[in-house]
Order: sequence, then C-alpha cells, then structure tokens
Amino acid sequence: MTCDVIRDLLPLCADDVASEETRSLVKAHIRTCADCRALYESMCKPLESTPTEKEMDYMAAVKKENRRFLRKLYGIVLLIVVILFVGRALRYNSWVYSSEPVDRTTVERKLPQTLLTEDEKALAKEIFSLPQVQQAFAELPDSQTCDFDADLRNELLLRAGKDPVQAEALFSGIIGRTVWLQYKEDGYLYILEYMDIDQSGYTDSLRKTVAREKKKHRAVYAAEINAAMIDITSGEDADTDALHEDYYTTYTRTWGQREWLAFLKNN
Repeated sequence: MTCDVIRDLLPLCADDVASEETRSLVKAHIRTCADCRALYESMCKPLESTPTEKEMDYMAAVKKENRRFLRKLYGIVLLIVVILFVGRALRYNSWVYSSEPVDRTTVERKLPQTLLTEDEKALAKEIFSLPQVQQAFAELPDSQTCDFDADLRNELLLRAGKDPVQAEALFSGIIGRTVWLQYKEDGYLYILEYMDIDQSGYTDSLRKTVAREKKKHRAVYAAEINAAMIDITSGEDADTDALHEDYYTTYTRTWGQREWLAFLKNN
C-alpha cells in the first residue's frame, strides 16, 4: 500500500473512527515509514487553542483584581502592625495616675479590706522597736534599701494579724525611712508602709494600700493615718485612740489612665 493511500487514512485513525482492519494496515505501514509515522504523530497531538479577545480581557481583569486584593491585604497587615506598635508604646509609656479623696463609707462599700485593723495599728506602735528592724537600720547606709529575711517577714505578717501560710509575702524590708510589708491574699494585693519620717524611732505615719491583684490600672484604695501613733500615750482616755484615728485618717482612691485620655477629659 502506497504512502498516498496511507496518508488519506491517517486522519481517520487519528480521530479514532477507522475500522480495525484499516487501523492494522496503517500501523503496519508507519512502523516502516518514518515520514508517515511523523505525520501521524503530529495529527495525534492536541491542538493548542489561542485565547479569544474576550478570554484575554477576562484574564487581565482577574489579575487586576488579584493585585488589588493583595494591596488591601498588605495595607491591613501594615495597619495592624502599626496599631500593635503604638498600643505597646502607649501601654508602657503613657499611663498617668490620679488620686482623689474618698470617704470611709465609700471604702467600706467598695473595698473594705482597706480599713486598718487593730493588729496593723498595734504593729505601728512597736515595729521600730523590734531588734531585727533596729539592727537593719543601723547596718543600712543612708538612702539605701534592704530586704528582710523570711523569718522576719513571717513575724511581721503574724504581728499584722495575717497567717503566713495563707498570706504570701512578696516583699518586706526598708525603703528610706519606711518599713514595707507587701503581700497578697485571696486575690488582693496589700502594702503596709510604716514611716519614721523624723527618725525619732517611732511611727509617724501608717499607710495601707489595697488593690485587686489581677486587675491592672484599676482603682486602688489607700488608708493613711498621719502622726496618730506618736500622739497616743498610755494612760490617756480609752476614746483617745478613736478620736485621733478619726481626725488623722484619710482615704484615697487612685487609678491609671492614658495621657491622651486625661487630656481629653480635662479639655
């Protein structure tokens, strides 16, 4: 069978519409004829379609939309990064604290733990006479601080009416002319400050500050007795304690706020 006849049959075989007999004849021929075989293989290759103008316009629109989406996404990510950076800066650098006086009734309603107990006031009368405290002051250079050991911390907690097992002492020591006792109990943070401002060896001022431990920058309350301890002497009338405490005790509430928020509030 000549090549011309085979080439007439090749399209039928490539389209898979030829009979088995014709297909066998064509296959037998192209095994020995390189030209016909090359022509047949070219006919069997899939045709590459050229996209129409409409299809090209559609693909261009999709690419444009994808670029627009990516720009928006990059912009959102950049905005989030800027907000986080600015927020972090504001959080650590822009807090201001304000205090205002409050009455005892407010303290009793909002945070009664702020009220000074009899044990805490009794400790004020003896804390600077404790041998360990006197020794710490004697060994401490001027304007320096020190941290008491665990035994003294626990003793001060006991004298303040607290169980060292229940109340966790965070710090107890000397800062300037003040003996600090800081501890936490039942989700509250307590700070007791016994101050000997005139270095007389007696408590001039007692301040107690209480805050909810896990709520940062929220309102905290403080009670302070100024000069009450050195004015009370043994042998006076039993009501003298109460008179002096009522006269000298002040209560304050302190809270934190952003500088820009304080500016808006005040203007």
